[in-house]
Amino acid sequence: LTYKRQSRWVVEPHSSQELLVRMHAEDTGRCEAVLGFEIMGGGVVLRGRQFGLPVRGTCAYPQISQNYQSLYYRKMKTRGENQIVSKQYIISKNVFEFGPLLVGKEREDFKEKYPENQEKFRITNSGLFHMHVEFCFKNDQEGTVFMVEPEELDLAVDDTQDITVFAFTEEEGEVTDSLICNIKDNPEPVEINVSCIGSVPTIVTDIEPEVDDEGEPVEGPLKVEFQRLLLKRKDTRVVTIKNTSLLPAKWSLQGCEEEDGFNCGKEFT
Repeated sequence: LTYKRQSRWVVEPHSSQELLVRMHAEDTGRCEAVLGFEIMGGGVVLRGRQFGLPVRGTCAYPQISQNYQSLYYRKMKTRGENQIVSKQYIISKNVFEFGPLLVGKEREDFKEKYPENQEKFRITNSGLFHMHVEFCFKNDQEGTVFMVEPEELDLAVDDTQDITVFAFTEEEGEVTDSLICNIKDNPEPVEINVSCIGSVPTIVTDIEPEVDDEGEPVEGPLKVEFQRLLLKRKDTRVVTIKNTSLLPAKWSLQGCEEEDGFNCGKEFT
């Protein structure tokens, strides 16, 4: 059919007129209007009387749910200044924190080996249309630290599917980035903030190192001096070993066997 843009029609007796109403919105949201029709020459009863036809429409983009209750499996309201968390969405900071991760892990078979380096996010199509979305990171586009699988999704309305984000760091320190969700036909991408902290287990002791004649520490193993002891006598030295890293540290003491005259546990965590 061919439609003409006009505002007056002649409707023959016992016939009808089909109208095409187009909607053009400048912004998203619900639009409402009333089309007014008036019969010309309708006599005293109908003269000047209008008949209103309400028209309504909704303009929207394809979109994903940004509700943190739906998006994240693990979440907490806030994190203390020195509190260590692992794989939690911090509501007050609007960031998902992987927490401390061991640096330099091999990436071969990483999906099965390192569950602490991965987390699932729920992607839900909360819009009115079928949605195609592609994922990438804002800064780490080469996947040096952060990776995501799959890199794109197709979701029908109200459908939900998980994506997996991986974090592997090669250096100590905090790394922050944003997972960009580029939705087809939506000019406003969604950003999911993520962070991780590269760390290496480190311990220190209160044993004073030996010094040379110039007062400089001598390289080599630290020594605990017991001095001279009479036969069959016992002496005790207390050594404090402190873990200064953000990761649990496991260490062992060697050369402390009972046959050597020492009695001490071998492994500590």
